[in-house]
Amino acid sequence: MKTEKETRQDIIDKKLFQAGWNVNDRTQVIEEFEIEVEPRNETREPPSPYHNLQFSDYVLLGKDAKPLAVVEAKKTCKDAALGREQAKQYCINIQKQKGGELPFCFYSNGLDTYFWDLDNYPPRKIVGFPTRDDLERFQYIRRNRKPLTQKLINTSIAGRDYQICAIRAVLEAIEAEGYDLTFNRYKEEVFEEIEYEAPTVILDALLKAEVGDMSEKELAGVQSGIVRELLELRGMIG
Repeated sequence: MKTEKETRQDIIDKKLFQAGWNVNDRTQVIEEFEIEVEPRNETREPPSPYHNLQFSDYVLLGKDAKPLAVVEAKKTCKDAALGREQAKQYCINIQKQKGGELPFCFYSNGLDTYFWDLDNYPPRKIVGFPTRDDLERFQYIRRNRKPLTQKLINTSIAGRDYQICAIRAVLEAIEAEGYDLTFNRYKEEVFEEIEYEAPTVILDALLKAEVGDMSEKELAGVQSGIVRELLELRGMIG
């Protein structure tokens, strides 16, 4: 079981890196991104210095240095969905503060990661994070997307009045319900974490398979080439 900090450092940082995001490069990723919110006067106590601030775990930036996406992290023993509302609020408040387009939304416990295009499609589970180019392409598609009800029907295929009416009714229903018809929405995404034993444990098992139970002193006297190589390798990794 990992803490939230460990989850970020050991899992989420690495998954972001695999998608080309360098968490140490503030032109790409800003950790603990500061978001200003409207102050609340719910108590008579003196406000803290952070009473009108929120801090997003990660904000991914586009090439124009504007926020592309928010990533909210939870520790591995928690349901990733616990970060959904937080991530949504961060996206909305970033748009209010910075203007521009609504950032995409991610929330993850390291084991399960979800992508949410707010106001368009429901959250869906993903295997890894998109690249910067991917997100900018998604943003372009979202910005230039035309409503289904404005699509032209190919009357050479369905040209009768009742066919056109039926197709138009289906398009209107799809748009009204906000259905996501992309293939990835319905494809099952499976992520299986594989855990391996520590290298020293593996090397000790290999040594035992070669010479049986021997003390370190006895091992030192073995002249076998493979045993000497295993001992040298074990010494190198501590």
